[in-house]
Amino acid sequence: MRSRRRCAGEGACRRLHRLGVAGFLDIPGAPANRGLLDVVAALRWVRENIAAFGGAPHNVTLFGQSAGATIVGGVLATPGARGLFRRAIVQSGSGLGAFTTEQAARVTRAAAEVLRIESHADAFADLPDERLVEAASQLAGIDLRTATHHDPLIGLSPFSLVLDTQPADSVAAGLGTDIDLLIGTNTEEGNLYLVPVDKYGTSTAGDVDDMAARSHPNPAQLVETYRKTRPEASYGELRSAIMGDALFGAGSRALAGAHATHAGSATFAYEFAWRSPALNGALGATHTVELPFVFDLPQLPQLRGASALLGPDKPPPSSPPACTRRGSASPPPATPAGTRTTPSAAPRCASTPSGHRSTTLDARNDSPGSDRRTRGTHLLQGRLDTHRSRLVSPAWCK
Repeated sequence: MRSRRRCAGEGACRRLHRLGVAGFLDIPGAPANRGLLDVVAALRWVRENIAAFGGAPHNVTLFGQSAGATIVGGVLATPGARGLFRRAIVQSGSGLGAFTTEQAARVTRAAAEVLRIESHADAFADLPDERLVEAASQLAGIDLRTATHHDPLIGLSPFSLVLDTQPADSVAAGLGTDIDLLIGTNTEEGNLYLVPVDKYGTSTAGDVDDMAARSHPNPAQLVETYRKTRPEASYGELRSAIMGDALFGAGSRALAGAHATHAGSATFAYEFAWRSPALNGALGATHTVELPFVFDLPQLPQLRGASALLGPDKPPPSSPPACTRRGSASPPPATPAGTRTTPSAAPRCASTPSGHRSTTLDARNDSPGSDRRTRGTHLLQGRLDTHRSRLVSPAWCK
């Protein structure tokens, strides 16, 4: 599974990095996090070659969504990526989404058993890609909880970054502090995993307790916290909220908070709150629903319909917002409808000098599998520390 890169107009490049077993299985005798290393290699290529495409090698933005966003957070905390990009956008990812080496070793043993090979790079290297893809589909359901850590992906995927220090902790220690960061989540991330498969409306108190147990060392306290902040919530809403924070919210707040403590760069936090009316209004502001607005494509007919992502109604327009600069007395207007902005820490516009071009490298969401590490103190804060904001344009105040 070789990685590839594509460059298009307007200074945009898309990186196709290794996935699954080839990209993220922690195999003895092979480098760890090979998919992340592909992204770092792409950044080096961009620095050396993007000028030939009209881009600016010293004005590169790296952005990703979902698991791709978690990889962006990992690159932010990678010493070898220092100086290769100027800005990062983490869209519905996590700064707490990495497996420990102990957790990753469980996945590697299971993969070797499925493939009936030794757990070593030489044995895996002899197999065709088709067998690796087939094996990956048989690794669901591995219990990755340990005495000290919960599964950051709460069982959704056996593949993620493998780091004994989470990206948020590395950033808190000083990595990535020269990079401007835009980070955020959607209001109802967890709905995507429940509503389309008829698990939202049928959720029970036991389902809520099970989700809490998979994502927190004190599940009873966690459920109590969510009930206090949502006294009228249904079991489905509670289940979705806990899932969304476990996968995305807690890790995004941790990374934003860690980054905002450093004065040398800007930190912007957002929450995308527009609710899709799809599936009789149940889909809501779910995971991925912001993507058509990011790419200015909400009017695509494929996205419209009762069961399509944006639902049957006409969606609000997506338009480039204004920026909030340091010292601004009032927030910029909402866009799209239903979202507002609150820069994290001291608000400052990450500006592009007039006449300069920027280059964006897109990690997308087709990455390890899903995401994220949960941490008790962040989850127990629940929704109390949530930033509600408009989605800032990736162009960032030219």
